[in-house]
Amino acid sequence: MKILVCPDSFKGTLTAPEAAAAMARGLRSAFPGAEIIMLPVGDGGEGTVRAIVGSPAFSGRVAEVECKVYDPLHRLIKATYHIAGSTALIESAAASGLTLLAPGERDVLKADSYGTGQLIVDALSRGATEFIVCMGGTATCDGGYGAFRAMREHDFSAARFTLLCDVDNPLLGPRGAAPVFGPQKGAGPDSLPLLEDRLERVAREYRETYGRDIGSEPFAGAAGGLAGMLMACYGATPVRGIERVLALLDFSRLAAGASLVVTGEGRADATTLSGKAAKGVLDASRLLGLPVVLVAGRVADRETLLEAGFAQVVQATPDGVDPSGRAAALLERASASLSL
Repeated sequence: MKILVCPDSFKGTLTAPEAAAAMARGLRSAFPGAEIIMLPVGDGGEGTVRAIVGSPAFSGRVAEVECKVYDPLHRLIKATYHIAGSTALIESAAASGLTLLAPGERDVLKADSYGTGQLIVDALSRGATEFIVCMGGTATCDGGYGAFRAMREHDFSAARFTLLCDVDNPLLGPRGAAPVFGPQKGAGPDSLPLLEDRLERVAREYRETYGRDIGSEPFAGAAGGLAGMLMACYGATPVRGIERVLALLDFSRLAAGASLVVTGEGRADATTLSGKAAKGVLDASRLLGLPVVLVAGRVADRETLLEAGFAQVVQATPDGVDPSGRAAALLERASASLSL
């Protein structure tokens, strides 16, 4: 028996490789003698580059680069990205991430994406012409204007950008960056109209300067509108992050002959089906006729997830239990309870 283990990170508790290792331990207990293949994935959020650099496309030829940049509140920090030949692999969360701020520091009206622009500029200075930028986990909702300020004095005419996105929301409107993601980043009800107004002004500036209106374009709202800026100003191509990651990891070849695929994330609910890693793993597995089990720290909308095609949906954390410090053990135990 062959089982493929493909979790995303369990945000705030486990990285994707840590989650895969815990799940594998549980599966070996449930299925003694099974061949367990660990394939941590990402959908454009934190940890996506870590998944990519181990793929056949990049393995063995990637260098990690560390540089000083500004965090979302303009404090100097050290952030890393990766470069392979002329290709730079950058996570927006590395410089502009929500995890860089304590909960009490979240201020989406002040936070900006300048640090991500600095990472991109640094990669350009090292000869990068191909940029793969992961659009997830940011503390910002500035329409990418901070990054734009960092980049605008540099020549990107030979550069090509691919954006790995975990959501396809537009920049503006009821599904836009402000109302959908602003509250996650510290915006209260009174702040949301101010955010929307700021994004409208930024979008208007991009349109008047570069001739492209990204207000209603799919994916433009990713990373608080950073994706929209790169699309409007630099001709970036947005793609669903998990689809590109699975292709780079050669998922179809590794899954051939498997009996089961197990995926996971920190919280599973109806939004899982909107382009996140678990949904991408489900879609790719169903093309191969493979059953997929979803294991999550917390589960809501279970029936919706089952109707979407997951064979089982398992909650790893008992209700009322704080998973802090116990996430790996809880995930291992949940995986040991699975059955075909």
